[in-house]
Amino acid sequence: MIDADRIKLATVLSAVDENFLVALANKGLVRRALKDLEGQTLKIEETDNAIKVVGPDWSVMMPVEGPAKATDDTIASGITRQILAAAIYLRDNWSPKVLSTLEDIERPHPGCTPPDADTVPTTKSAAPSKTSSEIDPARLRETLLSLTVDDLSKWAGKKLVSDLLVLLNDSMELEVESKLGLLLRLPQHSIEIQIMPGRERGLKLLESMLSTAPKQMHKKWVATAIILLQKRAGKDLKPGLAERIDIESPRTQLQVLQESRKLLVSMMDIGVAHPSTRLIERLFTLSISASAVHLPRLSTLLKTISDQVSQLVSKNVAADSQNLFSTMSRAFCLIKALEKFAEKNADETASSINFPAHLAGVARSQYDPAGDIKLTGIGAYNWQTRSGFHGLTCLFWEAERKRFLSWSISRPSNTFSISDAEQAYNMEQIWSADSADKLCRSSFTLKDARVNPFGRISNAQQSSVAEMTKAMFDAKTFEGRAFSDFADARAYAAHQFPIGLKVSNALDRVVILEPKSWGNRTYDEMRQRFCWEIFDSSNHSIRLTLPWESANERAITFLESLKPALDKINRIVVRLEFSDDDVTFEPISLLSQGSRSDDTVLNPYFDQQLIEIAQTGLLDRLRAKFGRQPRIQTTLSDDESWDHVQNYFDINEQSPPHLIAALSETENLLLQLAESGTKRLNENLAERIQRLGTQLSRWGLSELGASIQSIAEAKGSCGERVLWSDYLCSLHRQLLCMQAVSNK
Repeated sequence: MIDADRIKLATVLSAVDENFLVALANKGLVRRALKDLEGQTLKIEETDNAIKVVGPDWSVMMPVEGPAKATDDTIASGITRQILAAAIYLRDNWSPKVLSTLEDIERPHPGCTPPDADTVPTTKSAAPSKTSSEIDPARLRETLLSLTVDDLSKWAGKKLVSDLLVLLNDSMELEVESKLGLLLRLPQHSIEIQIMPGRERGLKLLESMLSTAPKQMHKKWVATAIILLQKRAGKDLKPGLAERIDIESPRTQLQVLQESRKLLVSMMDIGVAHPSTRLIERLFTLSISASAVHLPRLSTLLKTISDQVSQLVSKNVAADSQNLFSTMSRAFCLIKALEKFAEKNADETASSINFPAHLAGVARSQYDPAGDIKLTGIGAYNWQTRSGFHGLTCLFWEAERKRFLSWSISRPSNTFSISDAEQAYNMEQIWSADSADKLCRSSFTLKDARVNPFGRISNAQQSSVAEMTKAMFDAKTFEGRAFSDFADARAYAAHQFPIGLKVSNALDRVVILEPKSWGNRTYDEMRQRFCWEIFDSSNHSIRLTLPWESANERAITFLESLKPALDKINRIVVRLEFSDDDVTFEPISLLSQGSRSDDTVLNPYFDQQLIEIAQTGLLDRLRAKFGRQPRIQTTLSDDESWDHVQNYFDINEQSPPHLIAALSETENLLLQLAESGTKRLNENLAERIQRLGTQLSRWGLSELGASIQSIAEAKGSCGERVLWSDYLCSLHRQLLCMQAVSNK
């Protein structure tokens, strides 16, 4: 192997991190590879065009292009754990030596004058400057810009590319990051595309790209990112092959709404349990269309539906036709509301309709200048979404405007684990100042801040931190958002409860509770969640809960171990979480008058060590010896108290049983219709629906009853009526739950 290739491979391997390896394979294989390397010494041999790594019963050929092109002699195909192990071993044991040798060569000896660049002879060691351009992000960017429309059309499909050329505009944000090649990020859609350094061009370059998109959507999102990159660079995109295709994609807002509604109804006619890959493509195109005509809320819903359909098509374990049906009914009603607004506010002279923000939505990537703002950190937590993202969020209080603000980072779960969140919490600098660990318990001034409409603070480089001091809190610190009377807290929760299409700001659901005393800690076995009851001065109670999920395990361990009196906890930062039949108070952080570690903010997700005492190791051994528990006992609920735990805010406790039974029967019937298809109903089913509609009207649910009866009376497709009826069921459950919250 020549010097140039050796140095290029060493440079590529030196940039390989866990996220890159997970993107190549998966988290499980990376862990197995690390396990295989424990106590192992591998043999490294150099060939003409690769580095050979020899293990106990395997060997890997690592070419100049790096792990993505490596091969091994096992029977497995693709990226194996042996290839991952070889990459890790070379990164840790071979690359540093090669790169340090290069530094020694380039470093002049003391007392010697460095030779002029023009006098350096051309040798094998001078070649790295040439090949290093293949790793240079600027050169890789130029390679992406050189891709033609014909290249994309051959790879992703002519129809898709022709649609994207028309639909994509400046309303879609694209972030470009130099990280082992290039990383293209579409923040509005939570998609990342990794372009590896190498010599590939054209179709081979496209085939080598990695993305966080579902397999069926990979080519579509890669093509989207590349076209956006080229448009931002001012490249004149000539359609080429695509110009011979009739472009049918909707362009106006009303066309997008009409096409989206028709697609949802056609899905209902076919049956949501019978999706197709063609359906995924249509949903993708409409999602991009909605984003292009400034309807981000509809765009997000269509993307969610597309992802849910993709899970059903691929038979993913997370696939759920009921969730798909619920999302479709919500999207359908949003479309109807937008169409109704357009009908009432039609203006033939306007090129577009100025929809209200609560219906159209606001792009999360839109950050506005906020000047210098004074912030006080009140906690940090990690989180994980069902859509496959993991992140870290810090919360701050802005006293001047009496509001909560947040800073967050998020990555796909396959590239960002709980340990990564903890490392970011302790190590990653925010606004080039300090780590989240420090800022989330400090008061400071953030200069040149930028904040989006949802209260999220940008991590912009121009922002800086000044006047940082320890966070301190008094009785008036959280005026309007702190509750010592829990009846007021429940009234606030009822006011924030999302009814219908209403979407509240997530930070409006953050409140401060001031407990007078602390009750028992229990474990809700049925709902798999940790519970801790707290009381105010009037002995009114609120139950703090945390679902038993991987992202919450450390927080639950912390809360089980916490001694509120010892750490002088006087306030709890909680977020309100809502479902159609429940509201929960989930603790984020704890505020103290001065804990054992002299901190005023304790974060259950990260600060276990701050509530441990110096003799913890000794005490653990003594407790194990004498059979005593190291933490305050968290008990399972017994049969007598079970109903109280389960129905703390459950609508079943305070609503008439016949209404709950009727709603459940209606929802089950609608789901059955949605799964089987709504094009035609048989007579027996129509009669059953007719009886149910009459019964609902008799019990006072007249709007829902009329909607159900209209399904039975439909002569053709009843897809729209089924979607509307499901939305009404959800609306009734929300209202019953809000009433339960208010009356508790």
